Amino acid sequence: MAEEKQKSEETEEKKHAPILLVEDDSFLSHVLSDRLSQEGFNVTVCKDGKAGLEAAKSLKHDMVLLDIILPNLDGISILREIKKDSKLSSMKVIMLSNLNDPERIKEAKSLGAEYYVKADTELEEIIRKTHER
Repeated sequence: MAEEKQKSEETEEKKHAPILLVEDDSFLSHVLSDRLSQEGFNVTVCKDGKAGLEAAKSLKHDMVLLDIILPNLDGISILREIKKDSKLSSMKVIMLSNLNDPERIKEAKSLGAEYYVKADTELEEIIRKTHER
């Protein structure tokens, strides 16, 4: 009985895990935010890189969904900052981009991020990945 309660609490904790979404495309950020909220995640949305980095540093998130091309600060720069900060470095980062640029993909992966090209990735694949922490 105690084991079932513990599993239930762990599932509930994961379900309400905070996610930071840094995406300047209003339509995509709205769709992703709504879908993640339906899955039970608490989603913080930032529309530019500086605001995204500030949110990553000041708010506690389990995961970041991060665009590469953003106003004010690009996603790779944010990723570098996250990975060099000992308080943030264990945070899971999923890069979402329209760029199918092998060099950027290689760089993002070498910094510890997963990388998805928006046009090649189904929304449900992204949602599935957010559940894998």
